Parts: sequence; structure tokens; C-alpha cells
Amino acid sequence: MNNFKKWLILVSLVVLIVVGSSIQAQSFKLPFAVACYFDMVAAKDLEKFSACFDVNAVIIDVSREIKGREAIRVWAKNEVIGGKYTILEVKEIKDGASILLRFAPNGVGDGFRARYVVTWKNNKIVKMDLQYA
Repeated sequence: MNNFKKWLILVSLVVLIVVGSSIQAQSFKLPFAVACYFDMVAAKDLEKFSACFDVNAVIIDVSREIKGREAIRVWAKNEVIGGKYTILEVKEIKDGASILLRFAPNGVGDGFRARYVVTWKNNKIVKMDLQYA
């Protein structure tokens, strides 16, 4: 094989790798409070996770209401920490964000799709409404 053909194959492979990875790898700029939530789940850091929330924060997990930072901490320990999130879409809303994602509890399998509507104040989450999507 001559040098030109080798060069052409190499360039084609580089283009496929670069273009392919940019299509698959979507990154979203998350607001600080929301990034805190997902970063601390990924880090499996329950203490710093709890600090992402206002003391009087509320989570609505489908139909269940979890009130206050300590109750949220217990909920997260039992149901969130160790899970794996894949963020599919982020939309800005008044005082917050609407996030379409996939969550795999315990980090295993494909998980399920959900929409999280998050509101915050002073870089602390004050309310999260978590619903299946």
C-alpha cells in the first residue's frame, strides 16, 4: 500500500473518531445547584450532596414528598447515592431548570427516563419535582 493510501485511511479514521465522539458526547452547562446534585451523586458523597439543598428544601419523588435537608439526606442514602445519571436535555425555566434524564439506581442497567424540575435560591436547591418521563 502506498503512502498516499495509508495517509488517506489514517485521515478517514481520525475524522470518524472526532465526528463520532462529538455526536455521542453531549455536554450540558448545568447551573451550580443542579451540578452540585449530580456531581455529588457521581462522587457518592452524601455529606456534600446534602449541602446542595436549602435546610427547608422539598423533593417530590413521583407522589412522595420529602421535606427538609435531613429527610432528603436519608432518602438519598437509600435511593440515590450509587445511582448513575445520563442527562439528555436541560431547559431553563423561571428560577430553575427542567432536566430530562435517565437514572439507573445502583448504577446498573439502562434505568428509566425521568424529568426533574429543579428550583433554587442562593445556589441551594429549594424544590425538586421528580417524575417519570
